[in-house]
Amino acid sequence: MKKLRQLFTTNTEAGFTLVELIVSLVITGILAVGLTQILTITMQTVGYTQTTTLVASNVALLDSTLSKDISNSNGFVIPNTSTTPDATKICTSWVATDTSYTNVRPLVTLSVPRYLPITKAVGNGLTITYTLATGTTNAFVVGQLATIYGFTTASLSMVSAPVTVVTSGSFTVSTTASTTETETPAKNGTAAVNFFHGYEVRNVANAGELWNFTCPVTGFTTNLTNTRVLRQGVPLPAVSSWNAAIACTSFSSGSDKTITPASASSTICPTDTSLTSLTVNPGIQFSVPAATTGSRSNQTYTAQVVQGARSIA
Repeated sequence: MKKLRQLFTTNTEAGFTLVELIVSLVITGILAVGLTQILTITMQTVGYTQTTTLVASNVALLDSTLSKDISNSNGFVIPNTSTTPDATKICTSWVATDTSYTNVRPLVTLSVPRYLPITKAVGNGLTITYTLATGTTNAFVVGQLATIYGFTTASLSMVSAPVTVVTSGSFTVSTTASTTETETPAKNGTAAVNFFHGYEVRNVANAGELWNFTCPVTGFTTNLTNTRVLRQGVPLPAVSSWNAAIACTSFSSGSDKTITPASASSTICPTDTSLTSLTVNPGIQFSVPAATTGSRSNQTYTAQVVQGARSIA
């Protein structure tokens, strides 16, 4: 006991020895390295999780956007892959001088109709003006083709009539029927107008990006609306893998599925396809190649295949 008291009372102000200090520094260093490794692993895990989540989100965005468009579409146009596309039939920012797809490659244009209720039609012998139901947003633009139905008078129901005048509550179409009829249907008539949803690959800062957008009227490269990027880091427009990006699907018997690559010579998948049957050209297969190495997306994408078919009642 005496020796123990001496131990606590001897050299009380001597401080740490050199050995004790070195041991303390070594222990602190070991702990610091361990904590650094833990923080590094944690940050890598967070970064990987964020990247994986973003990749999964973009994959789902493309799938849902394209599938919805195909489901609602009444037809689509696939640019001929062996010759330059006809810009008057597709919704794209591609221009006819870009024959080698240096800047843009159009992939497919889906025709998606929108339906507007009509309460009145008035013909003056040269044109017919249709009044939209109160509260309806006028989606027409001059040059669009309107399909009108639901009127008792046959000359007031028209197919593919070009819109000549648009106001907030009405639109006017030209007519060859020379009708002067006026009708307010007991049950509102309906106007159907096609909007064209285009999908294309663009060269942005020497990297491929997959875009989609809306064209009220095809054949114009300046009337694109609702533009958005669906995928970064895809092959550039000129890459030949895009030649087989679009294929038509058909279900000949039962659940058997036939997929034919799109081409002008194909009897199954013509470049201008009307979706009118569940057994003949009911939909398309859209294949997106894997992300290119070093793409500015900084994310890893494998090849993605989206299939969609029109919903026909």
